[in-house]
Amino acid sequence: MSKFESSFLVNLVGETWYNQLKDYLESEEFYKLGFAIANLRNRGIEIYPPSELIFRAFKETPYDEVKVILLAMDPYNNSPDAADGLAFSNSRAFRASPSIKIILEEIDNEYPEWKGDIEHGRLGWCDLKRWAEQGVFLYNSALTVEKDKPGSHIALWTPFTNKVVEALNRKNDLIWILLGKEAQKFSKKIGNQTHTVLEAPHPAAETYRRGAGFLGSGVFRKANEELIARNKSIIYW
Repeated sequence: MSKFESSFLVNLVGETWYNQLKDYLESEEFYKLGFAIANLRNRGIEIYPPSELIFRAFKETPYDEVKVILLAMDPYNNSPDAADGLAFSNSRAFRASPSIKIILEEIDNEYPEWKGDIEHGRLGWCDLKRWAEQGVFLYNSALTVEKDKPGSHIALWTPFTNKVVEALNRKNDLIWILLGKEAQKFSKKIGNQTHTVLEAPHPAAETYRRGAGFLGSGVFRKANEELIARNKSIIYW
């Protein structure tokens, strides 16, 4: 079976991530992953996000710039315009998805002093690119999902995500925010003792039952406190 050309892979994830993931990206296993997703699309199965956005998180936050990892489950699955390649980001949608609404509510609760600040990003409130540009790697355990089938591609992507976690383990002083049970399964693979792991329920749980635990978790302020302790600039959530 053919493998992807290195130039294609560099363009796919960016040079710094390619250098970290080179062996896996050039493997037959990764080629089979791409082939499997392409085959599903060819069979008429609707998959989100579109192909050109699947690896967007890598391009928006180069490996060398990662300070915080926000790890979730998989992309929005209920609309072709909801997922935009960054975990929880909702920049392509006409209406905000419930999860991003809950996330922004929690941030407003944690940082009420930011509410009236135009620099807080409220003009593009559903577009989380502003976080990615500050060093937040907005990553889903699975980078694709089938329409209306949450978790449908988790097994497909787990080997790849394991390699991403291994690569991040080679960096020091990172902060992990693991939201939901799928993301938290990777906590046992985060072995670097300089890292801090923060966990909270998935924000979507609050849409089914208020008081599920995400609201009031304080994970965004806690992440910033850990950055301050490492003499790093905070994330302007």
